[in-house]
Amino acid sequence: MGKEDEVKIGNIDRARHEDLLPSKRARELEVMVVGCGAIGSWSAVLLAKMGVRKFVLIDFDRVEDVNVSVQAFGAMAIGESKVEALKKTLMRDMELKDREVVTIEERWMEEMGKKCDVCVASMDNLGGRQEVWEGMKDKAGLFVDPRMGAQFLEVHAVGREDEKGREEYGKVIYPKDESFTPEPCAARAVVYTAAIAGGAVANMVRQWVMGEKGRQRIFMYDIVQGSAWTIDPDKMEDMEGRMVGCL
Repeated sequence: MGKEDEVKIGNIDRARHEDLLPSKRARELEVMVVGCGAIGSWSAVLLAKMGVRKFVLIDFDRVEDVNVSVQAFGAMAIGESKVEALKKTLMRDMELKDREVVTIEERWMEEMGKKCDVCVASMDNLGGRQEVWEGMKDKAGLFVDPRMGAQFLEVHAVGREDEKGREEYGKVIYPKDESFTPEPCAARAVVYTAAIAGGAVANMVRQWVMGEKGRQRIFMYDIVQGSAWTIDPDKMEDMEGRMVGCL
């Protein structure tokens, strides 16, 4: 395969971001998305646009009319399983092959855990996210935990070999304050928050693949206030109890 063939596959030319994420490196990645709702669906679509071609999509839910305004589905997908609807989108718009997208229309179970490059745990509840973390923390090269509540989003990215990051993330995934309850899932949601969160996930994956120094480990964005901040391992503060609603 020549260099031009590496950049352009089918009708899609990715030359404009080749220096940010080489097509060859993107094609080698296998990404597992657990929870294909708001953030999960946008994360998969954006990563596929960047050249990722191997996905495992896990979600037991189906597309409802209320999902279309926030998630990466069109009205024609209403009634379909989210994983199959998302697979159709990736195949139609990014020209992925049927064999490149594995779909599992079930709730997450421990036996689904398998080695992969990236696991995006975009579950709709904290308990589910904890189960995915336990099942994938030693299997995924990068574990990404994105959350959103109305117009605030929070994304954590933990490398398998990052001992300090794993320790700090433990304070967020297992908060000591048992009285904490996030904003009810889907109580308030807007598409641009989900899309921005998906973009943050895609960028964290890209930075990890490229081995960028000082890459984002934690990204938070308060859209109402117009403020965003990131934290890298050398600047981590105590994250205990800092959590937002999830979708």
